[in-house]
Amino acid sequence: MITKIKGGRIISGKRIYDNPGLLIEDGMLCSGRECAGPGSAEAGPAEVIDAAGLYITPGFIDIHTHGALMKSFHDGTADSYQTISGFQASHGVTSVVGATSTMPIPEVVRCCRFMESQQGREWKGARVLGLHIEGPFLSIQNKGAHRAEDILSCERKNYEPLLPFAGAIKIITVAPDNDDAIGMIKEFAGRGVTVNGGHDYSYETFIDRAIDAGMTHTTHLFCAMSGWRWTNGKKYFGLTECALEDDRLSVELIADGHHTNARMVRLAYKAKGPDRMCLVSDMAEVGGLPPGDAVYELRTPGVPGSHTILVDNGVAKLPDRSLNAGSITAVDAMLRNAVSWGIPLAHAVEMVTGAPARVIREYSRMGSLDAGKLADITLLNPALDVVQTIVGGKTVYRA
Repeated sequence: MITKIKGGRIISGKRIYDNPGLLIEDGMLCSGRECAGPGSAEAGPAEVIDAAGLYITPGFIDIHTHGALMKSFHDGTADSYQTISGFQASHGVTSVVGATSTMPIPEVVRCCRFMESQQGREWKGARVLGLHIEGPFLSIQNKGAHRAEDILSCERKNYEPLLPFAGAIKIITVAPDNDDAIGMIKEFAGRGVTVNGGHDYSYETFIDRAIDAGMTHTTHLFCAMSGWRWTNGKKYFGLTECALEDDRLSVELIADGHHTNARMVRLAYKAKGPDRMCLVSDMAEVGGLPPGDAVYELRTPGVPGSHTILVDNGVAKLPDRSLNAGSITAVDAMLRNAVSWGIPLAHAVEMVTGAPARVIREYSRMGSLDAGKLADITLLNPALDVVQTIVGGKTVYRA
């Protein structure tokens, strides 16, 4: 069956143009010549979606999100995955990479095993493409809100249990600040995993070696990330400056007005451009709850007791308010923020579509509205609010 989206304006590939009549067949985008089934382009489509007055974009891709509505990816359950998938779809997201936080390695393995068992499954919302292992291979000096007790060095014996699950791991964050980290980066990059630098206490000598070893992306620029410093009487870049200056690295930002502000986002845009800059939610499991300040007691599998998170003035924080503990802002709001801060609309859309698709090596099948790609589509009104979310040609959310 052929579905046609008529009217509206397309934003894809850093361009905005009138929709010539987007066609969908069997969950894929197709051109008139390629659509060959019942209700072909010549015979007329079997279904028409009227997008008059709307923007039509590729489905948003959130490559760093931990959870929502008191569910998280470290739960490793179908119920949690479905809850997060549906929540993300309501914000225009059609694909996610689910992030785990620092916890004991057996618990990380459990999450990877569950993800492996679910690959290819259709959820009633956004696709779950794989996991982002954010921790435990971080620097104590820049751990952010991660538990210090469970942080591990990058010795092979510590990460080896994860190697068999490279197919379920889309991204892994590593602090690129020691010799063992360089070896770990080679191991995972060689298995097709995107390796991020982040939560580090590094300087450019190690960072250059990490890039040569296969590190290509950086976890939440400006947050829990090393900056320049004096070493032996000389100034050296940290990961923040290297990420901005080096074209071999792409970056992601939490554009919620708390983790970063307008000037930080504009600086990153000037340095990286829309092709190497992603907007990510880094959504904590307390995201999506009713608005208002609150205190939550959360549990991490394999960790005794609970930990306290405050929601305070639009962001999750540690109890002493010393550090942010995750975002509660979804990607569609990040897009609106970026545009309000001066990023051109077509470029801001690229930051939540094409750019993240390239980071995780999925651009051949998503991230633009080219024929032959998955029919993952988001419809926005002129205020950039999500009106409809389509995954594989099926509507999974309608406002």
